[in-house]
Amino acid sequence: MTDADVQRLADRFEIENLLARYSMARDDGDLPALLATFAADAEFVQTEAAFRGLPEIEAMFRASFERFGLTLHTVHLPVIEVLGPDSATGVVNGHAELVIGNAVHLAAYRYTDAYRQVAGRWLIARRHLRFRYAVPADRYPAALASTLPLQWPDAPHRRADFPNPIDTEVVR
Repeated sequence: MTDADVQRLADRFEIENLLARYSMARDDGDLPALLATFAADAEFVQTEAAFRGLPEIEAMFRASFERFGLTLHTVHLPVIEVLGPDSATGVVNGHAELVIGNAVHLAAYRYTDAYRQVAGRWLIARRHLRFRYAVPADRYPAALASTLPLQWPDAPHRRADFPNPIDTEVVR
């Protein structure tokens, strides 16, 4: 194993820690720790909107904290490709339990990420969030069989955000 191989493994380990810190900070409602996982010029893309730079990302998370009560995000083993000493990409699947109002919702999500090393720390440079399903817990079995498994409250039911061709694309 070469020094470069060892460095790629160390970088991957640090990115995995970054992903864990992000999820814990989100679930703990720790906005400073959450923002510390992003590069200053990061972009966070959702189905309906893109947020660019820390001020917009902060506003997005503040609104999210107001909408959701308890959240529990479980990140699954990611696919990470270290491209060089300061850049990497990843695809991260996960599941979440979310409280909206008085109802528990279950969701499966996928992040397509780009990471950048800044001052010796790996950070999220771009994050694209998509959902496979998001449903009230009491409708989970029926929703999984539905062609419209995205069933957020106060929104029209719609198709899943993935799978689609972007799932195999690595963001660079």
